Amino acid sequence: MLTSEAKTESESCDGRAYRAVDALVLVLCLPLYALVGVLLLFHKCFPESEASRIRRWRREYTSGAVLSQFLAPDIRRDVRVIDTNGLEDGVLTVQTRTWNVLYTAKAGSPEPEFGPVRDAEIEGLWRWRGHQWAVPMPADDDDPMHQHQQP
Repeated sequence: MLTSEAKTESESCDGRAYRAVDALVLVLCLPLYALVGVLLLFHKCFPESEASRIRRWRREYTSGAVLSQFLAPDIRRDVRVIDTNGLEDGVLTVQTRTWNVLYTAKAGSPEPEFGPVRDAEIEGLWRWRGHQWAVPMPADDDDPMHQHQQP
């Protein structure tokens, strides 16, 4: 059995060790936080140029490519690029399908088919207008008439 003096001695050693670890973490991480702040400020002051944006779009959006992103935790949108003639203007000819992955997996149903071919703005391809969590999909989410509406 430890005496009260031994207990306080061991507790003070543990406290010193924690303080040393805290100081070490602070010394190592503080410069990284400052670097992240500088990078964010740089990105804000010097946004991507139009030419570099178009170059990135040419690499990413090629004819025949199928791109996928999760718009919400269970909601996935697949975009099949049909034509890239309007790429410089920010418009593509695509087919899209937006589906609830969790619901489809639990129901055992197949993936839905792609929608009709339509022209879509690149900036609006990945915009989600539905709810964030497990609710029914909006019926008209891939409808071109609703692509410019805000949530």
